[in-house]
Amino acid sequence: INQYWSVKEASPDNLTGINFFDYDVILVTGVNAIDPTFARRLRGYARGGKSVFVAYGGETDIAQFNSLWSELTGVRFVDSVKTNFTRAGYYSLQSFDAGHPIFTVFNVQSNELPEIKFYTLPRVELLDSAKVIMRFSGDRPALIERPYGRGKVITFAGPIDPRYSDLTEHAFFVPLMSRIAEYLASDLSSYDLKLFAGSNVTRSVTMRDAVSGNLEMTAPDSSRYDITPKDDAGAVRYTPWPVGEAGIYRVSYHGREIDRFAVNVNPKECDLTAVDTDQMATAIGAKSYNELKGGVDMAAVISKMRFGKELWQIFLWIAVVLIAIEMLLSRGAPAEE
Repeated sequence: INQYWSVKEASPDNLTGINFFDYDVILVTGVNAIDPTFARRLRGYARGGKSVFVAYGGETDIAQFNSLWSELTGVRFVDSVKTNFTRAGYYSLQSFDAGHPIFTVFNVQSNELPEIKFYTLPRVELLDSAKVIMRFSGDRPALIERPYGRGKVITFAGPIDPRYSDLTEHAFFVPLMSRIAEYLASDLSSYDLKLFAGSNVTRSVTMRDAVSGNLEMTAPDSSRYDITPKDDAGAVRYTPWPVGEAGIYRVSYHGREIDRFAVNVNPKECDLTAVDTDQMATAIGAKSYNELKGGVDMAAVISKMRFGKELWQIFLWIAVVLIAIEMLLSRGAPAEE
């Protein structure tokens, strides 16, 4: 059976022989003590276009987190979770950004999230460019996203451990984590909504191996094109062409898919604003034209254009006027004996 995800698990002590760039997404759960060397490697991994997910843990040393992880995540912890908490009260998930790609698949309103209990929460501050995409009750940040280099970093600012929360026991947990991983690995299923049919598109892909030949692009109509890539500071940059049709484009190298992106219909084609008459005439190559105003009888106007102006109405009115004049003259003349 083809598995959707291929997952490797490693403890902080066993990272020496692991090449981070072998993986599309790295998830750091609990944020335990880690060698600063590996923290720097993760920052380089994100700068190179990859993605990282970081989850706060009840045992997280916030001083070490702020020293090693704040630059990457855009999150600074002010206070740790309380260790002497009771389960009498709790926080829950309050709201989320419904327009964010992570949540578009969930058929739920922002104020209708499932009741998931968090018995204690840390206090956090956000640094520059960090954005909250989900909040706990009390308006506390829950899920924070930050761009880092060419990559993306998402931080969950609450403890996932069952001692502090019932998140992992809830049916919402697995779909949420799967969707977060899908979004973070989205280089292969792009969420970029600014690629339009007929426009100039430039893509950049991070690859482990050097590229020594052309790439092959498969268009939505299954036609195939060879593309010449260029090296761009360790990444592979290429300009796909042609992209005149809306749909999914797939790019492969030696039979292995390395990129996938969606091209949307150009919004100019959906613009319902009335076009200028002269521009319309120029577009269709009309040297002369007749503009019809709104509210007129188009059949009569078009008939007049095709056959000329009918004169019977004019002669009829002339006859009526002549008859009226004759009647007036006849009244002023004396009667014959």
